[in-house]
Amino acid sequence: MLVLAVTAAVSLALGALGLPSPVLFGALLGGMAHALTSPTELRVPPAAFRVGQGVIGVTIGAMVSVAALQQAGRDLLPIALVTLGTLALSLGAGRLLALRRDVSPVTGAFALIAGGASGIVAVARDLGADERVVTVVQYLRVLVVLLAMPLV
Repeated sequence: MLVLAVTAAVSLALGALGLPSPVLFGALLGGMAHALTSPTELRVPPAAFRVGQGVIGVTIGAMVSVAALQQAGRDLLPIALVTLGTLALSLGAGRLLALRRDVSPVTGAFALIAGGASGIVAVARDLGADERVVTVVQYLRVLVVLLAMPLV
């Protein structure tokens, strides 16, 4: 209940400041506060986790449109090159992170893959990565990008 209360309070504060995705980052900060201050680990029931994965999948799928697919088809080569380059850089950075003894190679790879943070976190758990590390790194990266956008 305390995590939910902190999450709600932080989400409302972030929303009042006009920051993007206040509930997403409020929940991230609420969960991080719990993880850093409590000896107990939060457990999400498997059924709730699967429902969450389904919601993420539907949300991502709903963003696809025929017009976007047509445009992507016309620009397929540049899209493929940028995607492959980003993937190579992300996996290289993940490999560097995995040089630490406390980070497995699969956790390093999933933690630093760019784009699709919510989907990556959902898949990481199923493939044996430390989902806590993956989640924190993915969403901290997203937060840094969002905060840097006005400066850029």
